[in-house]
Amino acid sequence: MLHGERHQLGGRVHIGPGLRHHPRTGPAAPSNLTATVTDGTVHLQWQDNASDETGLLVRRRIGTQYDIREHFTYPNATETWYWDEPRDVELCYTVAALRYSERSAWSNEVCVTVSS
Repeated sequence: MLHGERHQLGGRVHIGPGLRHHPRTGPAAPSNLTATVTDGTVHLQWQDNASDETGLLVRRRIGTQYDIREHFTYPNATETWYWDEPRDVELCYTVAALRYSERSAWSNEVCVTVSS
């Protein structure tokens, strides 16, 4: 289980108009994102490359539609789990580090299909 405060968000999250990718000043992007499915649960793990982030975002893609699945309000998280739907479609995920209003580049994308 993760340590610290965690906010599971069920739908889209409005982060605000000031959140921008700052390649020169933003935190370092997470890398080596992996996804596994066990008993219908998606387990995401990544390498945290930032020493100065204030949180993280997990983004999900179904087809061409993106949404924010989770906003961590604590730094240094390296994994999370989802009982995710819909079933029997490809679900793709990426992770980004946050430092206040700055966002890193997104990590590599990983895709899984959760069977019903």
